Amino acid sequence: TITDVLLPNLGYQPPRLATSTMACLGAIALSNILRFGHSVLTPGTFAEQILATLPDGVALLHPDGRIRSANPGLASISGHPAQELVAMGVERLLPSELAPVGGDAVERVLIRAGGERIPVSIAASELRDRQGYALGRVLVVRDLRDVAQLRSRLIMSARLAAVGELAAGIAH
Repeated sequence: TITDVLLPNLGYQPPRLATSTMACLGAIALSNILRFGHSVLTPGTFAEQILATLPDGVALLHPDGRIRSANPGLASISGHPAQELVAMGVERLLPSELAPVGGDAVERVLIRAGGERIPVSIAASELRDRQGYALGRVLVVRDLRDVAQLRSRLIMSARLAAVGELAAGIAH
């Protein structure tokens, strides 16, 4: 702009570089798009990539309890497709009371698509805008089926150990 507009109006005649400069910038942008898939990694796409890799379910809720967005982890845990989760009421998945905001994770039961009830751990956090107004909640849902199986195995092992000790005591 300076070499093609401003300086010629002031009476100087430098070489016109705006066209070649714009061509170079376009070539750089195109090479970035081809190399990285997009020219700029925006915070939104970065957050989406992180949420897509998490095994735990993450849901953003509207203030009225409808799911605004959900990651693939929640879709896997709930048995519902991610598109079906959007606009679904969270009470359909979690009929009991939600976790307290900002508190420790609490154990609840999640109802899967087929009606199966699975144990989950839920942590919640308030979602606010820059002015401090409530926009909804963020829920993190962790599948506890493996933990429940380990607990039942531990209880069974403890019972078998007690029976073994009792048998050893009687034999002695």
